[in-house]
Amino acid sequence: MKLTNKQIRQIIKEELDNVLNEEESTEEYEKIKNLILKDPESGNMGIMLFNSLKGSGAFPEQEEEHLERLSVYAAAVYEYKSLNDEIRKIRSSKTTPVYSRDPEEKNKLKQLKKQRREVGKKMYELEYTVNMRDKRALLRAVGLH
Repeated sequence: MKLTNKQIRQIIKEELDNVLNEEESTEEYEKIKNLILKDPESGNMGIMLFNSLKGSGAFPEQEEEHLERLSVYAAAVYEYKSLNDEIRKIRSSKTTPVYSRDPEEKNKLKQLKKQRREVGKKMYELEYTVNMRDKRALLRAVGLH
């Protein structure tokens, strides 16, 4: 895994900002962040809540930028988890091997795997936009870490 200089600068800047402003965060920011990081259902509610408040001046600029990056990454993680669960459900629903299943089921499984790959790539690209603490908490919440 290679990091570009831009990604390293972004990570350092974000971590430094987090340390310097740790005590100054607003209550709304903390509530929405905790909702997003809790579990997929709460996370989606937190993302919707943030999107409705975004641009309204409810958050300082730095907090709004952080929640924006976090919500985009969280949405990708939750979608990946959902696709993963659907694939697992299809695989475990039948006792017959994959190669002897009907063509429709094989095609659906193929499409789900393709979607999961695309979302996985998106997750990989976005993972450098959130700090490590939030990333770990989010992945733990969905059981991917």
